[in-house]
Amino acid sequence: MRPAVSLRSRLLLVMLAPLLCISLALGTWRVIETNRITADLFDRTLLSAGLSIARDFGVREGEALSTDTLQLLRETSGGRIFYHVKGPDGSFVTGYATPPVNPTRAGAQPQPILSETANIYSGIYRGAPVRVVRLTETVDMGWVQGDLVISVWQDLSARNSFAWQIVRQTIIILALLLLTVLGLTWFGLRLALRPLTDLEAAIAQRGAKDLSPIKRSVPVEVTGIVATFNQLLDRISRRISSKDEFISNAAHQLRNPIAGVLSLTQSLERQVHTDQQRERVAALMAASQHLSRLSNQLLSFERNRELGQLSDTAEVQDLNVLALEVIERAAPDLLRKGFEVSFEKGPEALIKCQPILVQEILQNLIDNAVQHGGKPDLNIIISVECTATEAILRVRDDGVGMRPKDRLQAFARFSQVRPGAGSGLGLAIADKICTNHRGALQIDDVPAGTSIAAHFPRVHAQPADSKTGASDRECALPAE
Repeated sequence: MRPAVSLRSRLLLVMLAPLLCISLALGTWRVIETNRITADLFDRTLLSAGLSIARDFGVREGEALSTDTLQLLRETSGGRIFYHVKGPDGSFVTGYATPPVNPTRAGAQPQPILSETANIYSGIYRGAPVRVVRLTETVDMGWVQGDLVISVWQDLSARNSFAWQIVRQTIIILALLLLTVLGLTWFGLRLALRPLTDLEAAIAQRGAKDLSPIKRSVPVEVTGIVATFNQLLDRISRRISSKDEFISNAAHQLRNPIAGVLSLTQSLERQVHTDQQRERVAALMAASQHLSRLSNQLLSFERNRELGQLSDTAEVQDLNVLALEVIERAAPDLLRKGFEVSFEKGPEALIKCQPILVQEILQNLIDNAVQHGGKPDLNIIISVECTATEAILRVRDDGVGMRPKDRLQAFARFSQVRPGAGSGLGLAIADKICTNHRGALQIDDVPAGTSIAAHFPRVHAQPADSKTGASDRECALPAE
């Protein structure tokens, strides 16, 4: 099974991946364009400086450069500019030492800058890379005539720094743009996906008792999903109704014939005369009673499986009272069979419950002890205990006990740790009822015999309610 992928993450990926590619393309274009514009700007600056030098040379007839021109060379944007002027005869006229030579080839063809033509190339000056502009100007000052060769150059670090500043600003702007889009998209998707969260809440409210269709407004994109889900709820609802109807019909159809068989068996028991007939009628009676108990437990198990969690409006009952009612009904038959039964009443143990189902838990635990105790003189102790948060109904016996490895099997349907007359449903029913009452059925660790406890959430009584005593007392039912 593939790991779940967030819809929000997928939408972000779909939206941001193209945006990131566009940003990278724009950034690359911006770097190239910045380098081109920077090179053109600085080359124009060098050409302007060269033309200023040529102008001063012609106006001042070879004297020193004017103050304005010198200031331009020192303070121009990008750093200091160096210059070199060579006369028509190739002699040094003014400026710095020999300018950097063109490393590509001598006599390179001039290229146009503004309305002028000049040789532009990169070279090395004092170990540092520089950009050089070399132009030729014709002069006629009487004492010298011909072409002056003027070279001006500047360190490349200045223009590189200028270009990097522009590129860095571009990167910051693109990064802020991406972060802004990411933030807006994230919260925008959260707002846009809120109807799906509401839909999830509506689905979570559905259960075995509420299979009504979802009628809330949903986005157009999920209307098909909701429609399909509503169809599924409708099919499940009809399936459950059909099952409930079958259980009801089965209960009606089974109980009447079984009751007839039991009644007929009891009448035969009074009419037989030989020992062989009595044995056969007794076997028929036992089989009929087992069939009646099995059908009742099957129906009880199905009913409890469909009930679901206990309603918050369930009535509050004292576990002591419920247990005593079951014991009073079951004790005569147990005592007649030779078993000893005692009840240890606990403090007031109020629980929210369906009384009949809680009493069925106790009846099943008693039947389990009788069926699997393994002793003809079995002693069964039923007790009610309380903690700060729980009310506990416990059934103990001094029988053969249960091995730890058999405990999980004991709660399975139609499962018996040891063969017996039971149906294998008693503990499964009790466990399901406890779960529906937000409790749990547990098998205790005891040195001998078996102890099974049903735990229920305890409801605390109002302080004024003091009718039920809080002292523990033991109510023993003596053997006949």
